[in-house]
Amino acid sequence: EQCGNGARCFVRFVHDKGLTDKTAIRVETASGLIEPHDGGRGYYHVTHLNKLDGAKLVAACDIYQPNLDKAVNGSKDKPKGYKDYREVLSNKDVDAVIVATPLYMHFPVTRDALLAGKHVFCEKSLVHTPEEVHALRKMVAERPKQVLQVGLQRRYSRFYQTAKQMVEKGLIGDVTNVYAQWHRNLINVPSATWTMKKNDPRGEDANWRLLRKYSGGLVAELGSHQMDIADWMFGSHFEFVSGVGGIDYFKDGRDVYDSVQLIFRYPKGQRLMASYISTNQHCALFGGQRAQFGECIMGTQGTIHITVGTDDEPALGMWYREPAKKVPDPGTAKAAVASASLASTGKGSRPLPILLSKDEITEQDSFMTRELKFAKRWLYAKGVMVPEEDRNPVDQ
Repeated sequence: EQCGNGARCFVRFVHDKGLTDKTAIRVETASGLIEPHDGGRGYYHVTHLNKLDGAKLVAACDIYQPNLDKAVNGSKDKPKGYKDYREVLSNKDVDAVIVATPLYMHFPVTRDALLAGKHVFCEKSLVHTPEEVHALRKMVAERPKQVLQVGLQRRYSRFYQTAKQMVEKGLIGDVTNVYAQWHRNLINVPSATWTMKKNDPRGEDANWRLLRKYSGGLVAELGSHQMDIADWMFGSHFEFVSGVGGIDYFKDGRDVYDSVQLIFRYPKGQRLMASYISTNQHCALFGGQRAQFGECIMGTQGTIHITVGTDDEPALGMWYREPAKKVPDPGTAKAAVASASLASTGKGSRPLPILLSKDEITEQDSFMTRELKFAKRWLYAKGVMVPEEDRNPVDQ
């Protein structure tokens, strides 16, 4: 389902499938996730739950009082605040929980929530150690009536859903490679969560992403999203991985790498190549016009550049076609290049935006509006008109 946010989809699914009759949701916010004035990933979920009918936030839990106060006061439901998550899990009015703690606490909280009979949405990465993977897998298998969902939100983006449909329809041929990058310049633009805070009264809690005993570093906290996309597009999981990384610039007490490059090999020979840099935000995708992060999905007949976007720059997807095969012209015995796309040029293919949001046909459209949208799609399909705005190639 397209709903733009993984936690909102989780809540809606639990409610709509009749898995609960109380529709009560508890959000566990994160201690020291980011600066006190921001409130953490948990508060982000509070803002989305405020927009969702059919669910009630009955409890919020955080050991850091400013974050807890912000969650309680920021919710339309004015939930009860807790310092100990185990007290929340003992509340019979709570049907489902959203876990947004630092990574090292994901497993114990999720484990205890499942044992308490709750449905669980847990932020990625789901676990911190291999032992936790096996233990949690066994628990889930033993509880088929409970829902466990992981916060890999790209699957809830219309752009990524469209890219997956394009892959399934063969619009870019056989997918052979995915290139992913997440580059930031933390020298020029310090991050609230990836820059060491020396004098914060919360101590290690404020810097948990930078310490291995709490965090998986760049690969777990950022790369997990992109590994999920590669798995999704390839339809399988990687078998081998090699890479290099180091603490190359930030000698500030962290022990997770500030630069990592990885190559993942998949069963059919496909590869994911991933790069994570903390000293330069240039993004090779989109002709360098967008900064920081995105994925490049490469097939034998085309390529998709895609990014989920940021608060400052919206999500974007672009479709490139590979040069078409040369075919003999029986009339002139000369080679002619078949059209590669609606917007092909003499030397190749100009990129086409993927999603046609303005021209989606809805039930609210008048008769004339629908006719106009149908006409534009027909013109696109015939190559008479090239869309300057977003388009959905799956519907052409």
